Amino acid sequence: MRKYFIILFIITLFSPLKLWAAELYFESNSSQIQVGDVVVVNLFVNSKGDDINAIEGTLTNSGNLQLKDVRDGGSIVSFWVSKPLVNNEPTHFFSGIIPGGYQGTEGLIITASFEVMHSGQASVNIENLQVLKNDGLGTGTVSLAIPWVSKVVEGLGKPKTVDVIIDNILPEKFTPTVSRSVDLFNNQWFVVFSTQDKNSGIDHYEVCEGDFDCEQASSPYLLKNQKLNKDIIIKAVDKKGNEREAIIVASNISNNYQKIALFVIIMLILVGGFVIYKKYHVKRL
Repeated sequence: MRKYFIILFIITLFSPLKLWAAELYFESNSSQIQVGDVVVVNLFVNSKGDDINAIEGTLTNSGNLQLKDVRDGGSIVSFWVSKPLVNNEPTHFFSGIIPGGYQGTEGLIITASFEVMHSGQASVNIENLQVLKNDGLGTGTVSLAIPWVSKVVEGLGKPKTVDVIIDNILPEKFTPTVSRSVDLFNNQWFVVFSTQDKNSGIDHYEVCEGDFDCEQASSPYLLKNQKLNKDIIIKAVDKKGNEREAIIVASNISNNYQKIALFVIIMLILVGGFVIYKKYHVKRL
């Protein structure tokens, strides 16, 4: 939990304090479902006039549904602390941040695809919901999640499948940032990154440091090369394999901190000179 709030602080450094509130609801174009169907359910947020910037909860589904895919293409959430994992479990935790905030009635969070496994009543819901609101008070209010419910019927014909998404567009451009904090990774250097893909959604990120092999990573990522003397390449890969690269040039990192060091040295010289002047001036008097 502490790590979550540190990450939230880094991402929303210049934002005011927030509080929890809003309403989440589901929409699906499948009014009737049968065994074998793949049902697509969109999760939206209605901020109820508030400006929100973080959402957390647990996506749950009935036992006759199995989660097959989660996409965040077009989502208002651009920084995932934890994306819903696709597995056979009936619960899927998620936590995401909306830098800059969102205010509206139809903010898409995720698009989830479920396969109907057997008959009965099918349902999808959100439990343990928390939505961070933008009024600066820091007090909590109860947020509401409206479940999606449908009856599994028989005799509808051939089971429905999900349309194949055609996506030849790269994820959006992004600018990763190298930083460090006494509260994270023992004050070692790490990199923060995030972007969006409006079509198939981001599948994963890769970090490539100098001579080290590229590896899949999540943000924030603890850098192996703490000297920061090699270029850092961050790859954002969408679910169709399209890649967007962002490069942090080593000279740019060192130049930034050289400027800071030079500023500190100049300030020390000025302060030292002032102290010497004061001592000399007092003696003269």
